[in-house]
Amino acid sequence: MLKIILYCSQENEFENQKSLLRKNGFSEETLVFGNSNTKTREQLINENLNFWLLFLDHDCVPNSKTRSKILSIAKDSPNKSAVYAGVYENPEKANSLQKAHNKIANTWVEQSYEGPGEEPCLLGGFFLIAATSPVPVPQVKFWGAEDKLLAQHLRKAGYQFHFSKELKAIHYTSKKFGHFVRRAFLHGRNDEIYFKKNESSRIFYWIRKIEFLDLRLMPLILLHFCIQKGAKAFQKALPKNKQ
Repeated sequence: MLKIILYCSQENEFENQKSLLRKNGFSEETLVFGNSNTKTREQLINENLNFWLLFLDHDCVPNSKTRSKILSIAKDSPNKSAVYAGVYENPEKANSLQKAHNKIANTWVEQSYEGPGEEPCLLGGFFLIAATSPVPVPQVKFWGAEDKLLAQHLRKAGYQFHFSKELKAIHYTSKKFGHFVRRAFLHGRNDEIYFKKNESSRIFYWIRKIEFLDLRLMPLILLHFCIQKGAKAFQKALPKNKQ
């Protein structure tokens, strides 16, 4: 059985998501309000064991084609501890900030499934999981790279990761410049606080992945990494780092 966990902070976000998902063929009976103010995704997984769970942030909406793929996986795949990572699509009339954010997120995920020694990850805003084993719960709830920690917890609990570009959700991320900057800063700061291993993106991988039509996004992508690196350096320079 499939449950859809709508990871939202407010009831009105949940109601809006319900409306959009119903239009794309999802059954209202499967929708669950996951209060992001009080619970982590790990807690929600542990509270809904022995179900297929589709996690969606308030700004992520899969289309009807993706719905068919999700239902096919849930029906045909063995019901064991498995995670299926997908990708973000840009909304219509997306601005450069939205396109840059989704490009960064998708490349980060795709990179983690290529090459020996890589540790697979997922986008916290959109993933499918056969929740059959409990996962560790973070001691501190935070925003910014929390999906990186979630992936670590899932790997530790024995979940097998799969990546499919057929799993797509339109990501209506914020168009505001301040949001773009804040997210990059928190990713860098939390990287330094919560992750001991240096897992910075490989520059040559990025060079290979940036197509000609994406060159206009390069300044924003570079800005993201500059802010991220600056935040890491700032956090490292503080007298005490809380791990």
